[in-house]
Amino acid sequence: MPTNAQQSLLSTSQCLEFDQMLPNGRFSVSTAAEKDLPFLAKMTAGHIPSLQGTYQGLERVQRQSRSVLAVRSSNELIGCFAALLLNNGGFDHLLRGSLSIACPSPSCLAWPGETPAAIYVWALCIPGLAVGAAGNIMQWLRQETYARADLYASPSTPKGKAFMIRGGFKPLEDFAVHSLWVYRRSG
Repeated sequence: MPTNAQQSLLSTSQCLEFDQMLPNGRFSVSTAAEKDLPFLAKMTAGHIPSLQGTYQGLERVQRQSRSVLAVRSSNELIGCFAALLLNNGGFDHLLRGSLSIACPSPSCLAWPGETPAAIYVWALCIPGLAVGAAGNIMQWLRQETYARADLYASPSTPKGKAFMIRGGFKPLEDFAVHSLWVYRRSG
């Protein structure tokens, strides 16, 4: 159940509606290259303290699902989006609170081209003006393979939580302990 402060923020924030966001021509988003992963892991850990030491996890997820995205501006690497494309078993583990977020088992992840049962937003690191690339990330998530999968996340920073609320995420009522939030897709 949201706190009074959360309810106030939920009711007064202007909603961005992630699925309606348009790409910004100043940015490009593509599947991260293997050589990008060390920099992206360091960058996300610098902005999201709970992601310390996740290079191996990023590498594992990228090898199987190809769901770590590099955000670029003028070919400069400036941000990262990493998602866990969960199969039915992985989604069940997420809902039970037993999914290893830091280094998920490959048996919980969908393969490239496989429609995921759910998408866990593992890391969204688009600091400063790079936040303008959110529409580019959503364009990737609107691909036919991903468009119907609801997005789940656990906010780990106050800015991340505010961004999620403005984007239309809502806390799952039964998950106060895990603080699991969901964005229901209309796809």
